[in-house]
Amino acid sequence: MKVKVAKTNNLLFRAYNCYRNYTPIHVLTTNETIIFNTIVFSLVAALLYWTVYVVPALLINIGERMYYYLTGQTISISLVCSFAVRHILNTSKPPGLRSNSSQMSDYYRKK
Repeated sequence: MKVKVAKTNNLLFRAYNCYRNYTPIHVLTTNETIIFNTIVFSLVAALLYWTVYVVPALLINIGERMYYYLTGQTISISLVCSFAVRHILNTSKPPGLRSNSSQMSDYYRKK
């Protein structure tokens, strides 16, 4: 455990040193540094937002269009994903029993 913490600290320290040494922070005044860091933070936040929210929607849209171009039928990938997740979650339960069923607790009490 201590080795992983040390590696993480070393990685963060190296990333901070790269940021500090390869940007003009060390030659800027305090006000310029604040403005520069605000711009960098805004760009990183926009990149994270785009990666988390825009890219998955874009990939889903591309997948739906590819399926339409290949087969000529429309499909909702979000619907397919919801069915897949529901199937995965239901396979771990005993057959014929629902999660909100009173039979579920009886089934597990017998075991």
